[in-house]
Amino acid sequence: RALLAEIRAADMPAAPTLLAPALLQLGDPAGAIELLEFARESRCPHFLLSESDPRLSSLASDARFERTWSELRAARRGGVDVRGPG
Repeated sequence: RALLAEIRAADMPAAPTLLAPALLQLGDPAGAIELLEFARESRCPHFLLSESDPRLSSLASDARFERTWSELRAARRGGVDVRGPG
């Protein structure tokens, strides 16, 4: 956890989608989902890969994770820019 705190505090922090699996491994699924939601809102280019990231597979049953991806799938079908606001 200390190393994760250092990474988050760095001048050039890692992408939220790269930190989410670390939080998940530390037993913080809510924190991982918050980072993924932040990644979507901030238009992180790695976010679109998070749905198929095997390190995040345990989140598939989480309602917040599924809701985020259901919204994106619907937007894709409708031709909407799925990268989020910005």
